[in-house]
Amino acid sequence: MEKISRYLLKERYYEIENYLDDLNTRRPMNLGRVPILESIYEDLGGRRGYGPYLEKWVEIRDHHSAYIARGILYAQEAWRARGQDWGYTVSQKHSDLYRQKLKQAAVDFEKAYRINNHDPNSSARMVRVCIGLGWPRNDMEQWFTRAVTADHLQTQNTKFRTQIFAVARRF
Repeated sequence: MEKISRYLLKERYYEIENYLDDLNTRRPMNLGRVPILESIYEDLGGRRGYGPYLEKWVEIRDHHSAYIARGILYAQEAWRARGQDWGYTVSQKHSDLYRQKLKQAAVDFEKAYRINNHDPNSSARMVRVCIGLGWPRNDMEQWFTRAVTADHLQTQNTKFRTQIFAVARRF
């Protein structure tokens, strides 16, 4: 991951894209059986201070990985704005910011999917956005099906499967 971080800070996007495309093709897993690519996206999008670098990557290159990483950034900003308290305790201001950031994430995940529908990460993340925004169940199911179609092994990822099916029961 440190190598990717250095490339991002030095604006060597082509190298990042080649590496991530290779991971998407090979689909290696870490010891916890989580796809390495998923972990890298989570790290890229989750690092505070990386926002401007992700913005520039999206501006300069039209690559699905840039949109996924920035979408994760927006989704995490949404949850920071909302907080971890019960929904009824969230102020209208924070609720509005939460929805705005999740909608920005949705735009990026949809764009990433249109560019490369073989990377399951954009679709899997869209499932979470659908849930967060309270979109209809059929939207969530459509994105879930797209994630499974892109990588049937994604459904074997316990973390992903547990999150999605636990939430799906509530719909």
